[in-house]
Amino acid sequence: MPKVDLYDGTTDPQLHLDNFSALMVLHRYDNTVLCRAFLSTLRGAGRLWFNSLPTNSIESFDQLSDCFFEHFQTQTAPKKTSANLISVKQRPEETICVYLSRFNREALEIKNISSEVKMTALQGDIKDKYLLKLIYKRPPLSFAELMNRAEKYATMNEALLLTYPKSGEKRKSEMEVVNKSPSETSKKQKTEQTGFLNRQVARVDFNWDQFTRLTV
Repeated sequence: MPKVDLYDGTTDPQLHLDNFSALMVLHRYDNTVLCRAFLSTLRGAGRLWFNSLPTNSIESFDQLSDCFFEHFQTQTAPKKTSANLISVKQRPEETICVYLSRFNREALEIKNISSEVKMTALQGDIKDKYLLKLIYKRPPLSFAELMNRAEKYATMNEALLLTYPKSGEKRKSEMEVVNKSPSETSKKQKTEQTGFLNRQVARVDFNWDQFTRLTV
């Protein structure tokens, strides 16, 4: 008999049923064999439940499956929605490649989610201004296109950082300037202007003998 992970009552019962059925469907076993084979995939709480079933109470594997799911349904994994996808944020120091991979894995676990929702969720959290510029300059027509372009950009970006590490520092400094508040930016500009004027004044070589001393 094909092997399947043992069920101990602590995980999703539907997932276990799906895995068991997928392995057994090709062999066309009858109900008796399926029920006995199912017992061999149980341990702990799962086996205790099976052994507690009244004698001659099960007539088919479908009935056994229903009883199994009903008993362990509290362990069913909650269904993920678009809210789960929107909550996927890029972590500090997480590369774009890693973030995109994590986002895509989460999106694949959500049933019946539209391409538009996935695109909105992803675009709403992209922090790289260069990538955003590329996206908004030529808006993608589908989530697949968006992921393809974002992944190509991320791969190229990481390759450049490996070749030219200082370019990454430059980008980081640029992002810090963009993220600064207007007051901080204006204060910095004022300081730079003052420093510029001071440097210009310092360059002037005054000849004080050309001026008439003021006497009062």
